[in-house]
Amino acid sequence: MQKGYQMATQDQNRTLITEYGSNQVIMIDYDGNILWNITGLKIPQDAELLTNGNILVTENVIDIGRVFE
Repeated sequence: MQKGYQMATQDQNRTLITEYGSNQVIMIDYDGNILWNITGLKIPQDAELLTNGNILVTENVIDIGRVFE
């Protein structure tokens, strides 16, 4: 992992990691396997797993913020 990340444990089997140092969000399982990822983001700030199973991601771009699901 690059320097600069935020981890949010979603349940005992999966962890969602926002890597703003490498502009991506990944979800890993307990063994470190990547279950889901999105790359090419512009300074991702946070990611949350929603109750419907979607992932909400926020970016912090200079003068323009973006939130998408």
